[in-house]
Amino acid sequence: MNKLKFIALLIVVSILLISCSAVSIDAAKNYMGRLPDPVKETVLKKPYEKGSLSVGKFFYAGGVNPRRKEYSKETITVSTSVLDISKLVEKIDSGYWGYDCSSVPLNGIVWYPKEKGRYPLVLCIHGNHPAQEFSEAGYDYLGEHLASLGIIFVSVDENFLNGSIGNENDARAYVLLHHAKTILSWNNDPSNPLYGILDTQNIGIIGHSRGGEAVVHAASFNKLSRYPDNGTLEFDFNLPIRAVVSIAPIEGQYKPSMKTISTNNINYLVLHGSQDGDVFFFAGTRLYNSVQLSEEFIKASFWIYGANHAQFNSIWAEKQDPFPSLRSCLLSVEQQQKTAKTLITSFLLSSFKIEEGYREFFKTPRAYHEWMADTFYINSFAGGNERILADYNEDIELASVGLKNWEASAKYFENWSESKIWLISGDQNNWGTYLKWDTLSKVSPIPSYVLSSKDSSIKTDELAFDIFVYNVQDTNSATSSKSENAVLEMLNFTIRLTGSDEKQQVYSLREFLDIGKAPAVTVLNVREDIRTVLQSVYIKLKESMDIQKIEFIFDKSKKGDILIDNIRYTEGGKSK
Repeated sequence: MNKLKFIALLIVVSILLISCSAVSIDAAKNYMGRLPDPVKETVLKKPYEKGSLSVGKFFYAGGVNPRRKEYSKETITVSTSVLDISKLVEKIDSGYWGYDCSSVPLNGIVWYPKEKGRYPLVLCIHGNHPAQEFSEAGYDYLGEHLASLGIIFVSVDENFLNGSIGNENDARAYVLLHHAKTILSWNNDPSNPLYGILDTQNIGIIGHSRGGEAVVHAASFNKLSRYPDNGTLEFDFNLPIRAVVSIAPIEGQYKPSMKTISTNNINYLVLHGSQDGDVFFFAGTRLYNSVQLSEEFIKASFWIYGANHAQFNSIWAEKQDPFPSLRSCLLSVEQQQKTAKTLITSFLLSSFKIEEGYREFFKTPRAYHEWMADTFYINSFAGGNERILADYNEDIELASVGLKNWEASAKYFENWSESKIWLISGDQNNWGTYLKWDTLSKVSPIPSYVLSSKDSSIKTDELAFDIFVYNVQDTNSATSSKSENAVLEMLNFTIRLTGSDEKQQVYSLREFLDIGKAPAVTVLNVREDIRTVLQSVYIKLKESMDIQKIEFIFDKSKKGDILIDNIRYTEGGKSK
């Protein structure tokens, strides 16, 4: 073997065997600190448990499908049509599929409750995968589960867009919307199994990987009159889409008119796993940050330690992700899919207003930790009934905040700045305030960060903010967190609220949540410190008050550096 070949082989082996700075699942749970006792007195059903309805299943298809026996005319229950996507995609592998861009078939699998009733419709699209390994059947675990609970579930065939086409997420979105429009029409067809049982005012869309970005495009396209990149293609959808779920999505694969994706007035959920070797940074945070909410809507995100890219799809799970090092601390398929069922089911039931009590689960999921895999996770949440006090996106003046007549001040920090929040690849389209202090190794007064107003107040019974911990230390003898037996230090500080009547309420962070450094996962020696995933903290006040000053007083953790973002409140004391 010559020297160049040996070096190339060494590089390949190094990539395959490279350490991922792996923390075991059991050790990762320590990063959660103290978990609250599970909620016992609740009317909420465990969302991962199967429902009582019997489930039917059928296939539908249009056009010709020489490669897909399950979509042959002898097998399908419902015949559909074909769709021209030639203005969105120039070419597909027509030699393999037996059709071209002008006539792609509308194919899919339907799981539905057999009992009579009115049931919301949820459609799911897969992402990119070898086109000959058909992906849509891999969401059967969701289809069976949701249908048993009274939600019609459709897994859409978009395998003809897989492979090496590229820049096709607009087409994925367009095809999905045509499936939804077609299926809604079945409610009026007496020959269709879904006749008379569709709740035509409640639609949800789910996407995985590239599909996870495509569903956000679909929510945007749904409200447009024309295709942004070619106005000769007219849109006429206006579907009642209430819920959008992105599973391990990519972001930026398609940009409408080369602009950053944005949508509003939908309920949005994004999930991502720490062991994802395909989309190895949490790209969904950009999608999450782009969603703007009005009063009734919510958005939530979950970063799940031990989850990977493939196991959200039963077919993809057989191949796993490309890096063996990421499999050393992996959840089982069953545990990962249980977590997905819990999060997606509770989100859909809340979004469709079937059981709005699940909204509380998304605000404080650690109180329901038995519903999910026994692992570490970070979650963010925001509701449309919340008002932003400070999100740090408006300018470069540190004293200014988003809310009129309010200002920020800080003292005794080593560093106070506004920082762009970074991913491994690019940023999160978001800024936060960075605070660094050290009263452990130096004699220093206690640092504090203050938001205040002389002229106005906010009436509320609940405050919230998002936080990320880069480092925290209380003693000089703290055990390194890289050890499996580490003594993991949790951040703590005082939160003091002063009302317009000069009365005060005082809390500490650890009354509500334990948070420290997150377990690091490194793919291909990417820097550990740029996996910045923010954790939401909700502070339920003892009683409603008119607040004029909010003080974050760093009197408990003696050394640390953190990022705080999206300081917000529930207007008028109407927390839900």
